[in-house]
Order: sequence, then structure tokens, then C-alpha cells
Amino acid sequence: LVPVSLALSPALPDGGGYIYYLDGLAQNKKPWQAASYTLTEVERGEHRLSAAVVDKDGRELVRSGAVRIYQMPPVAR
Repeated sequence: LVPVSLALSPALPDGGGYIYYLDGLAQNKKPWQAASYTLTEVERGEHRLSAAVVDKDGRELVRSGAVRIYQMPPVAR
């Protein structure tokens, strides 16, 4: 699991939402109104995360720059 949280200003437009991207592929098909999202089943290795703000019709208004993350395998204790 990879939790993602956004800090955005200004607020979402009425009826708008976020689309979260992992390696350029949308992870949620419908706009998500929360500024946090949890990605599941992320393969180990290097990935790029970004998010877009969409309007009520699903048109992309703006997209963040990509952030590089590294998913590591769980450590046994």
C-alpha cells in the first residue's frame, strides 16, 4: 500500500475531483474528492506519482509534476 496526500490551493472546483496517476496510468476511473488516496498492489521498484484536478465533466484542469518513489519489499522481523 502506498498512501498519497495532496496539498492544493485553491480548493477543488464545484463537482470536481482528483485523478491519481502511477507511472502515467490513472489509478481511479472516477474523480475522487478526497486529497488522499491509497494505491494498492504497487510493484517493487521505482515509480512516478502525480495527480490531476478535473472538473465536473472529467476534463483535466491541471496536473502536478511527477514525484519519484521507490517501493521496497516488506522487511521480515
